[in-house]
Amino acid sequence: MGPVAMERAERTRRTRRTWKRGAAIALPFVALVVVEGVLRTCGIAPPVDPAVLRTSSAVRGFDPFVVDGDGIVSIRPEWVARSDSLVVHEGERPGEFRLVPAFRELRFEARKPASTIRVAVLGGSSTFGLYVAREAAYPAVLEQRLRTHFEGRTVEVLNLGCAGFASDRCQALLDTVLEYSPDVIVVDCGNNEMLAYGVEAPEPSASTLAWRSRLAQSYVYGWLRAAWSDRSAERRIDGDRLAELVIFDPARIDESTRVPPSKDTVAAIERAFGERMRAIAAAAAMRRVPCVFVLPAPNLLAPPFAPAAVPGQTLTAESVVARAIGALRAADVKSAIAAADALLAQAPGHPVGHFLRGLAFSDVGDTAAARRELQLAVDHDARPHRITSGLARALEEAARASGVEFVDEREILLQRVDRASASEWVVDHCHPTAAGHRQIAAAIDRAIQRSIAAR
Repeated sequence: MGPVAMERAERTRRTRRTWKRGAAIALPFVALVVVEGVLRTCGIAPPVDPAVLRTSSAVRGFDPFVVDGDGIVSIRPEWVARSDSLVVHEGERPGEFRLVPAFRELRFEARKPASTIRVAVLGGSSTFGLYVAREAAYPAVLEQRLRTHFEGRTVEVLNLGCAGFASDRCQALLDTVLEYSPDVIVVDCGNNEMLAYGVEAPEPSASTLAWRSRLAQSYVYGWLRAAWSDRSAERRIDGDRLAELVIFDPARIDESTRVPPSKDTVAAIERAFGERMRAIAAAAAMRRVPCVFVLPAPNLLAPPFAPAAVPGQTLTAESVVARAIGALRAADVKSAIAAADALLAQAPGHPVGHFLRGLAFSDVGDTAAARRELQLAVDHDARPHRITSGLARALEEAARASGVEFVDEREILLQRVDRASASEWVVDHCHPTAAGHRQIAAAIDRAIQRSIAAR
C-alpha cells in the first residue's frame, strides 16, 4: 500500500473514531429526549418539585397555571392556599423566617369569550386578602362592583395575589397573564420590596434562576428528583424549604445588632422598584392593555417593629415609651413630646421617638403633623415590612411617567390618623380589614372606569 493510500486509510480510521466518540456522547442525550417525549405524550407527569414556585416565580414568563382538556385554566393544586392566613416557618439563621407562598383558587377560560370583561390583579398578601375570606378580598369585591357597570356581560377579576410577592415576581408573572387577554391589569406592590434585605444568602442570579426553572420543567428530571427524594426524608424537607420565600426579621435578633438598611441599599431598592413598575406599564401598553397601579397604605399606628438600640446609657427606648405613654394617658401632650424629643436628641431618627411624637400630635388632632412623624417612624424602622416614603415616591413617579391610572390607598385609609380609624381599616401593620378592602375596591373601580373611558 502506497503512502497516499495509507494516509487515506488513517484519515478514515480517525473519522470513524470521532463518529464513535460523538455517538457515545450523543446517544444518552438522544435517549433522554426520547424518554422526555414519551413521558409528555403519555401525560406521565412527575410530582411537582416544591422548589419550582420559588425559582420559576422570579423568572420572566412564570406560569403558575394548568389548562385542562376543556380549556379551563386553574392554579396548580400544589400552589393553592389552604387557608386565609400566612404559613411561615422559623429559619435556621438569626432573624430569618420562611414564608410559604400560595395563590387563591382560581378558574377561568383560556380563550376569553367576546362578551367577557377580564381584569387581572397582581400583588402580594394584601391582594390575596390575607386574614379575610376570599369573597371579602378586594378583587372579589371589585368583581361585584364591575358587574353593575357591565350588565349583560360576564365580569371576571382574577386574584393573582401571592403572599410575599414583590414587584419582581409580579413582573415575572405579567407576560403569562397577558396571554389570557385581560382588559385591564391592576398591580398592587410596595410593601414587600425590602422583605429579604438582611438575609445573608441573596436570591440566585436571574440566569441561575432561569436554568433552574427550565430544568425543573423537565419530566425526566422531575421523576429522577422524585425517585431520589423518596429515598431521603431529609432531601424532601430541603426541597420544601427551597419552595419558601426567605424573609429577614430584625425583630428576632438581639436589639444591639439591629440596624435599618443602609442608605445605599434603600436607594438601590427604590430605583429597582421604579424601573420594574415602568417596565410593567410598558409591557401592558405594548399589548394595548390599560394598567392601574395601587400604592398600598401602611398602618402608621402600628408601632415600629424593630427599633435599633439607643447609643449610650443615658436612656432606653423602653423608658421613654413608659414616660410618654404615661403622659399621653394623663393628657399631658407636652410632656410626651418632650420625652420623645429627648430620645431623638440622643438618637436622631430613632423610630420610637418619631412614633411617640406622632401619637402626641394625633391626640391633639394635628393630622398632618401626626402623619409626618408616624411615616418617619416607618421609614426608620429596622424592619421595613411596610411601604416607605421613598418607595411611595418611586411608584408615584413610575405611574406619572407611564401615564397609568394611580390609586393611592393613603388617601382612602389614612384620612384620619387615630387608633379608631386604624383598627377600622387595617388588621395589622399593612393588611386591610374587610371594610378596608371594600374601600380599596371602590377606588380601583373608579380608576378602571376612567381607564376604559379613555380607550
